[in-house]
This record gives sequence, structure tokens and C-alpha cells, in this order.
Amino acid sequence: SPVVAPRPGVWTIRIATNGVGSPAPTFDLWNEADAGILAFVGLATSSNGTSVGIPGTARYAITAGSYADKDHWINALGGTTTATLSTLSGVGSLSGFSSLGPTRDGRIKPDIAAPGEYIGSSLAGTIQATRGTNFTERDGQHGDITGTSMATPHVAGTAALLLAINPQLQGPEVRAAITASARSDVFTNGPGPLPNTFYGYGKLRALEAGYQAASMVTDLAATPSGFTGTDSPFVDSYNVYRGTIPGLSSTSYGACLQKANPAPAFIDAATPSSGQVFFYLVTGVRAGVEGILGTDSAGRIRPNNTPCL
Repeated sequence: SPVVAPRPGVWTIRIATNGVGSPAPTFDLWNEADAGILAFVGLATSSNGTSVGIPGTARYAITAGSYADKDHWINALGGTTTATLSTLSGVGSLSGFSSLGPTRDGRIKPDIAAPGEYIGSSLAGTIQATRGTNFTERDGQHGDITGTSMATPHVAGTAALLLAINPQLQGPEVRAAITASARSDVFTNGPGPLPNTFYGYGKLRALEAGYQAASMVTDLAATPSGFTGTDSPFVDSYNVYRGTIPGLSSTSYGACLQKANPAPAFIDAATPSSGQVFFYLVTGVRAGVEGILGTDSAGRIRPNNTPCL
């Protein structure tokens, strides 16, 4: 088909980069000869950020960024493969291809960062055919691949584990367990305090996310004598919070009522004042770390301003 010249007017070309792979990224600009004369005007001031795209910008999606956690391994020939990372800052730093937030409406994205460079995954025949045995692991069954497509399965697999631990979790609660348990280090804190638009809430920790998932009592129910819920084998004890309606707000979800219960079952002999009702939230505690109070209707973690611990 013929090349069609653009309509007259000002055209803006936006190129997004996270600035991690290169301190001074460059690009070439040219025009097709058949498109007519395109007068070059100039470049706007460059800036990092807002490169995360659909569907990662979705409000309730768990969006994964990538960081480098491996740059060498024993290959299928028994030798050592040393790979070139996409980032100049080495193992532990954000991958050069990992998109940055925020979203256009100012929300933090990505939500979490996970390993995404040279991840050993199920070996597809095309990997060995095109890249050779240097990028095949020593067992001959796994190939090393790079991309946010390798970081995302870490997060998806963690989410599946959380649902296995606590099948009653809703999507926002899975996200909350993952973000509340994220790890910080010198790399994640480099761009600024967490959460930030580079690493989200930090680096993924599957084990700690599992404890957070187990600590959310999602099936609290009334009984003739009190309240009860499912006791998790991954939780040491439970704390009970009580609040009143009216009185519930986005910053107040009750105060500590009972501490260190052996199970998520309790009795409250108190009665609310006229025109009020009580509400209860129960959190689990594992190794001295208390779980969250769940999430609100917008998927945000409920603040705990009067913790039992």
C-alpha cells in the first residue's frame, strides 16, 4: 500500500524509558522519502516514568516489575555461562526493561517486583536451537529466559499458593498479602521510600506472603455463644478488634479487644449503646508478626492504628 503523508499539524512522539539500562538512552529519527518533507522541530525534556501499560495499569491487577537476581550459572556443557544483564547496576537492581509507574491517574504501579532475568524455566526447543547450550541449565531440561514474562509467573504462583492456604481470600486480599510482606533493600529504597514507582511495595517474598494470607480470618461467623472462624496451622495466636457503627471510618477499624487467643473464637459479653452496633475483625499472629485487618471496598489495606502487639 502507498505511504500516506501525515495530516498537517504538530505531532508528538513519546518514547518511554526507565533509565535503568542506560544512563543516557538514545534513539534515531528518520522519515520515509515518499512521505514528503517533515520538518524536525525538537525534543521535549526527557523524563522517566509512566511507561507501564495496559493491562498492568488496571486498578485491581497485581502488576509485576522485574529485577535481576542471576547473571551466571552452570550450563548443559558443565561450563559457566556469564550473561549480560539489562541493568548497569548489577544483580539485585531493577531490570532495564521493567516499566515504571505511576498510572495516568497517579496510582502506584508496579505493585511488586520479582526475579525476571535469566530464570530457569521449562525448556522450549526453540531456546536451545536459537541460543545454544550456554542458555540451557545443567539438567538439560530448563532454559534461561529474561523478561517481565518471567517475573509475572513468580507472582502468579505465589497468588496460587495464597489461595491454597486461605481459599476464601478475595483478589484485593491476595494483593494485600503480597504487598504487605514485600522485602526492602538498598535497591528498592534507592528511588525513594516504598512504595515507589520502580519496585512498587518491594521485592516478592512468597513465604511471608503465605503467613499474611493465613493471618486473615475471612470466615468469621456468629455462634449462639460468641464468634468463631477457621484456625490456621500457620498461625500462632489471634487478636480480636472491636469497633462501633457509627464510628467506623477509613482511619478507624476498632481497637484491640482480646490478645493472643489460641484460636479465632471469642466471646464478648459487652453490649453496644443504644443506636450502635459492634463490628469485629480478627488477625492472626505468626512469629510475633501480626497480619493485616484485611482490605476496604477500594482494595486498600485497612490501617491498624491501635494494634494489639
